[in-house]
Amino acid sequence: MSLKTANVDHKDFDSRYNINKQRNEAQVVKELQTLRESRKELRQFEQDIDRELPSLKKLKEFRELAREVIDNGDKPKYHTFNPKRT
Repeated sequence: MSLKTANVDHKDFDSRYNINKQRNEAQVVKELQTLRESRKELRQFEQDIDRELPSLKKLKEFRELAREVIDNGDKPKYHTFNPKRT
């Protein structure tokens, strides 16, 4: 005569297991929500990046001005310095 044992899952009766499982699931939900918000912020940043960065034209003008100052030494092109006062 053989006794059939019931297919009992003991984790269903362990209250600490269930509490920890619920805590883990809550933490996963929070992390997924944070991830979604971060992705949304990243998409928004990528859309606004062109407006936040200086234009290429301004960068080229600055680069040219910097080259002139470096090449000409102490001789600025646009402004002259006159130490004598009248």
